[in-house]
Amino acid sequence: MHSRVFTYSIDDAIKEWVTASLEDPQEIMSKGFIARAMPIMTSIVNEGFFADVVVVVEGLSDFGILWTLQEIMGKNWSQRGIVIVPVSGKNNLDRPTIIFRGFSIPTYLIFDGDIKHKGKASNEKKTISLNHMYLRLCGVKEEDFPKTQVNETWAVFNDSIESCIEESLGEIKFTALREKVALELGLEQDRVLKNIEGSSLFIRYAYQEGNKISTLEKIVEKITALHQT
Repeated sequence: MHSRVFTYSIDDAIKEWVTASLEDPQEIMSKGFIARAMPIMTSIVNEGFFADVVVVVEGLSDFGILWTLQEIMGKNWSQRGIVIVPVSGKNNLDRPTIIFRGFSIPTYLIFDGDIKHKGKASNEKKTISLNHMYLRLCGVKEEDFPKTQVNETWAVFNDSIESCIEESLGEIKFTALREKVALELGLEQDRVLKNIEGSSLFIRYAYQEGNKISTLEKIVEKITALHQT
């Protein structure tokens, strides 16, 4: 066991943020980055500073799904020092990712491409802007609505993690499992995979019945591999 000391300046964080967001660097002051980062860097997210690998996700349901799946796959993330940090929404993924990477903590970013917003004037522009920013943050070519893909340090769902699960299981099986969990937990069916306990139980039941969700398994494997690099 040994300790390593890293420093990461606000100026360096701002440079990375400007590259990803394309905001005017002249308009971003140090306190501006801090002010926008502090509300997101909660006690839960700050667990990433003590981790060997950080997985940055949009919400608690992503946590429930991935943490349960890695347990089923026997990856022992808690022993490996791999943590998942939910940042309360897609809008908030950039700053924690920039900060953790700046401190040389292996970081895996997961986001939804939200293709369901395509053609919807109220959401399409913002969705495309965020997708472009996260793809720039990942160092790849911008796409308005990227396809589902699993890479070494990041993954994206063409729409959402929920739609990825439904596509893997098929509509009939997906609906049946969702109904089962909803009845057991007293949830509305459309809230099952938006609830941490509901999403966890859904995955357990899906695998108990012999199903596999290959895209999510690939993500778990990539995250686990980051611990070994």
